Amino acid sequence: MNLVEFGYAAGWRLVRMMPGPVAARLFRAGADRAHRKGAGGRPG
Repeated sequence: MNLVEFGYAAGWRLVRMMPGPVAARLFRAGADRAHRKGAGGRPG
């Protein structure tokens, strides 16, 4: 397992341990930040 795979697995483990509302709030905050920075969805 390389470092990227380890980080991905560790991140998902943390998300699964969080209560649902907390995980949803963090996801929404990340999506809002990405939107403000202009990170879009699918190209085209």
